[in-house]
Amino acid sequence: MENGSMRSKTIRATAEQTAQTAALVAALLAIAGFLIPPLGTLVNLITAWRFGATGYVYYEIGPNRTTTADSRWYLPRAGSGTYADLAVGDKLQEEDDQFLREHPAKDASPFIFVLRKADCVIVLHKDHEVTVQKAVSGGWLKVATSACGLFR
Repeated sequence: MENGSMRSKTIRATAEQTAQTAALVAALLAIAGFLIPPLGTLVNLITAWRFGATGYVYYEIGPNRTTTADSRWYLPRAGSGTYADLAVGDKLQEEDDQFLREHPAKDASPFIFVLRKADCVIVLHKDHEVTVQKAVSGGWLKVATSACGLFR
């Protein structure tokens, strides 16, 4: 009986040490991500890809970085805001309800669900740019749902 009790204590101690080590690693990554922005972006990207819903959204930008009737996404960072200016890891915030689609096709693709006003997504991949008529630029993006940041 003593061997079983010793074994149980050893297993419990190992499990506690593993949990403490994992917590320490997570805390160090969080601190490093805060202090080193590219690492923070990478952590956000991996977390969203792993735990968020993934799909496609259409992104289109009008003159002066305005949203269009076809796309109500905006890029909350400096830059031109064009499709070419987007990068993997960029966050987009929704100005009005939009569909997260299964494939990059406006009406031919079933939607996964509706993203609500002020929801955010993170860019996983720029699928393809399209020729636009009245806007400055646009195209399809593979994205994952993500937290918007400190205040959302």
